Amino acid sequence: MNADTIKAVVAIDPSLFARQLGLIEVRRPAWLQQAEQATSKLIRTPKHPVAIGEMKKNAASFQGWKAVARGKVESGYNRPLLPGKSFILDFGEHFTGQFIVSLRQFDIPVDAPVRLAFVFGEGPAEMAEVFDPFPGTLTRAWLQDEVMNFDVVPETVRLPRRYAFRYGKITVVSASRHGKFGFSDFQAEAVTSADENRLRPFTPRNADEAALDLVSRRTLREQIWAEASRRGLGRANEVLLIADGAVWIWNLAGDRFPGARQRVDFYHVSEHLWTVARTLHPADEAAARAWVESLLTKLKADESCAVITELEQLRPRLEGAAGAQLAREINYLQTHRERLDYGTAKARGEPLGSGAMESTCRQY
Repeated sequence: MNADTIKAVVAIDPSLFARQLGLIEVRRPAWLQQAEQATSKLIRTPKHPVAIGEMKKNAASFQGWKAVARGKVESGYNRPLLPGKSFILDFGEHFTGQFIVSLRQFDIPVDAPVRLAFVFGEGPAEMAEVFDPFPGTLTRAWLQDEVMNFDVVPETVRLPRRYAFRYGKITVVSASRHGKFGFSDFQAEAVTSADENRLRPFTPRNADEAALDLVSRRTLREQIWAEASRRGLGRANEVLLIADGAVWIWNLAGDRFPGARQRVDFYHVSEHLWTVARTLHPADEAAARAWVESLLTKLKADESCAVITELEQLRPRLEGAAGAQLAREINYLQTHRERLDYGTAKARGEPLGSGAMESTCRQY
């Protein structure tokens, strides 16, 4: 059955497709102009490794591996290398960008291609553990590794793929044992459209929060942006972001998705209300639950102002540590008041929280 037959069977006006294409052509210049205006300027920053690293097993470290400095970066330069040689570059910080490597020859010209394996990662485990066999259900292509041939030496090559990484492992897979080659330079170029100077200030409470904030600003924002783009961000009429109340997340959201609607995960908000409920009714779980559920009902009706007012009325009853805790929860709700639109969410058939996506992520 050809296209004309299908159109006849379903009684479609043959001129419909031509009219639709005509409308697209009329609108195309405006779309292209809008896309051009929305295109962010890329900020490119050169990065250089700070050390040659080594990954050692350490039960107390994340994923069981710890990075330690083994030597200076200069030890990887300007010396002949043979198949099997491998080392790890530590750039000292996390970022998203491209890796650039420069190969050189020595007194004997290189008479065969050089084959190199690259692995890039954000943590020591990615450098220490082999990727294959790959047991995951996501495609193996997501992993940040490459095998490349270099037919011309000397040569400087920018790897085409963009990686989120701090560490880079280079292994000489194959090379001539007669002609000598080595490296004359390693560097990377961080590429981002996010200007850190535009982010709202964030004061971390401890070193872990400071590290998390830095890594998220350098890598996670680019990964999220890239993934959203792959899944049709540019074609979306509307974008909705759901997350918990962490300041760094909303900094990232405002930077990467400035026109998106924002919503705080309903479950996280309920946890904050439960904190107050247990302070009010420490020995009466039923009373605490009734108090929380009445406020959650109001939130689901878009009555966040009424909830905040009710909490404000508790101030005279709670003093000391309990009063300070209440003040923090009131400030939390006031900060996110515009993101508590659960009544609107229900009316539009939208999710109130991020639980479904979090559950999906935990399966991989």
